[in-house]
Amino acid sequence: MTANELHVPVSQLDKRRPTYLKLESADVAHSFWVPQLAGKTDVIPKRQNIMWIEPTEPGTYVGKCAEYCGLQHARMLIRVIVHPPGDFERWVAAQQAAPVDNPELQVGRELFFSTSCINCHAINGTKANGQFAQT
Repeated sequence: MTANELHVPVSQLDKRRPTYLKLESADVAHSFWVPQLAGKTDVIPKRQNIMWIEPTEPGTYVGKCAEYCGLQHARMLIRVIVHPPGDFERWVAAQQAAPVDNPELQVGRELFFSTSCINCHAINGTKANGQFAQT
């Protein structure tokens, strides 16, 4: 998972391989909702909820927090990128590579690290070491 994306392999229903998600909140109540993939699942502080998705078609699915959770609520969007077989393994390998120092990405990097995003989100190889939404 990256800061606002969840990458998963396409589910092969003949093999019954859903993707399980462990949902936890670091602060207040949230609700994980990606309408094309699953119903809403509450994310409550000090409680762990488990849900699963079985996307059968590759693509990008858009979701959001469906529980008002504070001033940043409207910005809590998520994209679930569903990869076809083989592509997911290549994506995982690329994520495990050392971070790229690309000047074109500097503005986004500075914005991410200057806001409260890093309190919850962790991105390997960076100073973002939040305990939730880890890669």
